[in-house]
Amino acid sequence: MEVSEILKIKGFDVISVEPNTSIKDVAKLLNERRIGSVIIKQANGQLAGLVSERDIVRFIAEQEGGGNVDNPVSKIMTADLIVCDLDSAVDTLIIAITKHRIRHLPVMDGDQLVGMVSVGDLLKLRIAELKQGGRTRFEGLFQRKGTRTLRTGGD
Repeated sequence: MEVSEILKIKGFDVISVEPNTSIKDVAKLLNERRIGSVIIKQANGQLAGLVSERDIVRFIAEQEGGGNVDNPVSKIMTADLIVCDLDSAVDTLIIAITKHRIRHLPVMDGDQLVGMVSVGDLLKLRIAELKQGGRTRFEGLFQRKGTRTLRTGGD
């Protein structure tokens, strides 16, 4: 199965904020939306990075006195992103998230961000496959692509 099939089911929505958004506001957004990460985009829509719950916790834990959560999220974002494409194979993504110890993969169509896949999405797929007795009917039908590192440059 390819990533595009997952996005057809879960949707193509991606929550994003600008680099100058405060860490505190991003934490509130993650909590309100019940999501684990948010994309950071420049004002012109250019992808700048990603911030996860783990990034926020790490920032607070490493700072004396808990850190200043009024700092811009660009201070803690990951700018070198592991991303996938719409035709990336799910098996390849499972290997990538395990190898890189990440939980969220931005999905690209060329240079355009078109969605987000999480480890939870991949796990749900695997559970559904097990309930069906094995492989999905899509296996082997599509071109296989993997992941790549996208260096955004960040701020």
